[in-house]
Formats: sequence, C-alpha cells, structure tokens
Amino acid sequence: DCDFLVDQNINHTASDYKALVPKHCKVSTGPAFAILRNEFFEWRPKALDRRKTKDKVKRIFICLGGTDPNQLMIPVLKVLESMAITQKIDVAIGSGAAHIGEIEMFAENSWLDVSLHVDTKQVAKLMCHADIGIGAGGTMLWERSALALPSVTLAFVKNQIAASKAAGDLGITTCIIADKAGFDRIRFSHAIKRLLTDKTLRKRYIEKSAQMIDGRGARRIVIQIEALF
Repeated sequence: DCDFLVDQNINHTASDYKALVPKHCKVSTGPAFAILRNEFFEWRPKALDRRKTKDKVKRIFICLGGTDPNQLMIPVLKVLESMAITQKIDVAIGSGAAHIGEIEMFAENSWLDVSLHVDTKQVAKLMCHADIGIGAGGTMLWERSALALPSVTLAFVKNQIAASKAAGDLGITTCIIADKAGFDRIRFSHAIKRLLTDKTLRKRYIEKSAQMIDGRGARRIVIQIEALF
C-alpha cells in the first residue's frame, strides 16, 4: 500500500516489486537513487579531478562501519602490516566501537603509518584525499563510489552481500565476503596488492563507479515525491 518505493541496491529492479506493490506505485531502483549526505556531492568534483592526476597510491582510507561490529579492523590492519604497507592509512571509526581501545593501542604500537579518526565529520574529505579504500558494503560502498575511490569491499552484513557481489561483478569494487569468523586474508592481501600496483584496474574502478553514482540520489527522490502532489 504505497505510492512510491525506493530501493538503492544495485541488484534489484522494478520488476522485482511488481507483485508486491499497487499498479500505480512508482518504483525507483538502483544506486542512482542512493541517499547520501550532501558532503559527498560537494566533494565529488574535487575527488574526480584528483583521480585524474594521481598515478601512485600514497594514502589508504579504511572504514568498516561506524562501530566495526564484526571487529575486522585489527585483522585488516594486521594483513597490511604483514604486507609491509608504507602508505599513510586513515582509519575512521565511531567512539561506540566496543574494541576501540584495542584499535588505538594497535595504531600506537604498529609501525604502520596509521591516523585514527574517531567520530569524524570529515569522511568525504578523507575519502577524497585517499587513493584506495577498504570498507563495508551498503551505503558506504555508494559513498566510495560517488567519490570514485577504488576499493576492496568487505561485505559482512547479510542484507548487503548480494549488492556488494553485484557491484564487484559490475567492476566498481573488489568484493570479499566476511563474517564474525573473519575473512579470506590471502585473497584480501592479493586484492590490496593488485589495487596498489595495477594502475589500469584503479582507472577502471574510478571510471565505472563515477558513472554509476553521482551523489544526486536524494535530489532525484525529492523531485519524484513532489511530483506526487
């Protein structure tokens, strides 16, 4: 019983809802309708311009959800440590993470060049200045895509796995499935190494993600809602 339905996932189409909504219902699907904060639209021009001129990876952005619920941050950092990563690493996490003390301790004691950003309001800025990213699926995948940030996506929430896999199949990210037991660290390290060394792969991710998501999803939704009245 609705007049307007939005599904921002990449793996659903209007036909999936045909038998679930009234005939008059307007169904809008796909990441073109991704609801992102204004900061991603505002930082997008600078991010796209920066991607054109940056050939080397000097900065890595990591965010595995606001509280890193599956506690994957330290395992991810340990893999990067084992790879002798020398790039600067920006880690964004919320103060509500149960293991934030452990992450802070790891960042202090590791030889990795890690900067920890707790409860930051500058996520888009950090993504813009990064050259590759490591992050969660769901909305964060669309945020990275809007800023054309080549990334490895760790999909660990059940309702995000299908969309993350689809994004991987379409060539806008490398998708690796994770859960509370962890993730395939060998595959993850290979994926990171590829992003670090393969300029052609990074360029493909940049171009395809930028084309797919432009950060105007909320505006499109407002226009369609206003058209109902």
